[in-house]
Amino acid sequence: MAFSAIIGGLNGRYFKQNEIKEKVNRVLMLKYHAGLGSANILPASALALGVEKPSLDALSYQVYTKAMKKTETGAASMPFIDLTDTHFASLSLGFSDIKTFQETLDKYAPFVHYMLPGNAYDPYDLGVLQNQLAQFDHVIVGLHTSGLIELDGALLRFLNHLNAHTNVILVFLGKAIEPVAFSAFSNKIFAHEDNHITQQIAAQYVFGALPFNAAIQRLAYSTPEMQGMDSRTLAKIDSIAHEAIRLGATPGCQVLVARNGAIVLEKGYGYYTYDSIMPVDTRTIYDLASVTKTAATTQAIMKLVEEGKIELGDSLGQYLHELSGSNKGELVIREVLAHQSGLRAFYPFWKNTIEDEKHVLHYYKDNPTGSHSNEVAYGMFAGEDLKDSLWQWTINTRLRTKRYSYKPYDYKYSDLGFYMMQVLAERASGRPLDVYVDSVFYKPMGMSTLSFNPLCKFPMMRIAPTERDTEFRHVLIWGTVHDQIAAMKGGVSGHAGLFGNANDLAKIMQMQLQEGFYGGRQYLKGETIRNFTAQQYADNRRGLGWDKPDEQDVKENKFPTLDSFGHTGFTGTIVWADPTFNLVYVFLSNRIYPSIDNGKLSDLRIRKRIQNVVYESILDFDKHYH
Repeated sequence: MAFSAIIGGLNGRYFKQNEIKEKVNRVLMLKYHAGLGSANILPASALALGVEKPSLDALSYQVYTKAMKKTETGAASMPFIDLTDTHFASLSLGFSDIKTFQETLDKYAPFVHYMLPGNAYDPYDLGVLQNQLAQFDHVIVGLHTSGLIELDGALLRFLNHLNAHTNVILVFLGKAIEPVAFSAFSNKIFAHEDNHITQQIAAQYVFGALPFNAAIQRLAYSTPEMQGMDSRTLAKIDSIAHEAIRLGATPGCQVLVARNGAIVLEKGYGYYTYDSIMPVDTRTIYDLASVTKTAATTQAIMKLVEEGKIELGDSLGQYLHELSGSNKGELVIREVLAHQSGLRAFYPFWKNTIEDEKHVLHYYKDNPTGSHSNEVAYGMFAGEDLKDSLWQWTINTRLRTKRYSYKPYDYKYSDLGFYMMQVLAERASGRPLDVYVDSVFYKPMGMSTLSFNPLCKFPMMRIAPTERDTEFRHVLIWGTVHDQIAAMKGGVSGHAGLFGNANDLAKIMQMQLQEGFYGGRQYLKGETIRNFTAQQYADNRRGLGWDKPDEQDVKENKFPTLDSFGHTGFTGTIVWADPTFNLVYVFLSNRIYPSIDNGKLSDLRIRKRIQNVVYESILDFDKHYH
């Protein structure tokens, strides 16, 4: 069948002879490097052992990637750089359900997917579909030719008319089709086969993740072996995740591992809740808790420092004049970011609002009104004046008492400092924190799930629930932020409030590893990232906004390395990046469902044990470790 397709392609002038020769030589070279160049006769007993699947997967991925072809004529639109306010659709011709191709496209940008199965096409239906698709900036058309009965005239006219109204990218998945009919299309990708590997690779070609391009550097997908990792070792993650679920540490979780700019593992485990009704997948959105500090607030502060709008050595009072005369006015920004400014860990300000019925009626309403429009939880809305009260209560808090008055403050992790970092970022940028990070980082990088107040964008069923709150909100927290203070502030705070999935968090961590560069654009300077991710003070492992590994742990366990950085979150989350191994690790869970008293995730060291497996899987660990 393949031979007939090639002959047909030559006769139809789809392929040129020199192209065939080049592709054959490429495949032969890959086979040679895979050790298939010599005729080793295996005994029959050896055949029972089978082929090593990880090696076979890696070889298949390499062969399919090399064999894929992209043609661009006229004004090239691939790959896309700034994804801000860019509207994408995909159209699948030949199948009626979502395939790997569409699922992979969703990893790079928000898509609306349309399907046309392989049967007769009604001209009226095609006209309606054309009007719908013409509203998008880019339409990626996947021609699953094995599922097409025929490429009839009506369908060709439909595609050409659509191409006249919007940018159409054709992706041929399967046997070759006579190209003359598609000469008007500027952007075409030819996969030649239609399977889950070629579909995944083709989607990466659309966004420039493959083939590797130093001018793009967008997260790609790969096999562990291609990135110097062992699949069998990584498979131990499955048993640890299932152990966590079986022992009630969390009802479900997401795990992602990337190395050398390529995702080698991305999985969802378990369910949203212990009743095992809604399974977790890679699209599930989690409350990230204190990961907000790094994935939102610290990103904003880094950018504003670069722009000269904030100086790390300045005091807070130089920017926030209401702090003048208070015990916060002289706090140094660098010390606040490193949790070494004397601020207390937190205050349960929410208790101030429920002291009695009078307070409750003043601060909260059951339904949104003109004065109370900030959703704290389902059936509970707060007014804007509560934000002002929270800020004043924060200003009025006492600093910690020093053991020796002549010494500087020591390290003490504090949420209060990041309440202040939010206000600082908003004053310096002139925009609310959520609006700023969304426009500067999230939208242009294609991180559609990273958002505050996710119910404004996503259905509740995409979001994992957290605590059944019996003290403050008296409901199951589902879709609104778990942290009480962030909830009282309308869902946006510098210390908590961000939601997202592992895939989008991996993008922002990979951007840090790439010295601020991602998807063809420079977001931050490498110098800035190195400064913020470095340890700042003796006897304090922290960077600026970032957590760092404990030096003694590194000496005893070898990993993660001292150069690594990341953050954990109260809801059961962690993001971590290691420049030494070009490694990203993300673990997300809702371990506090249904109660915050569940400490099994930490007791069982689930996050740490999975991270250890990731390092153990690195085949050339000793080569890089120093």
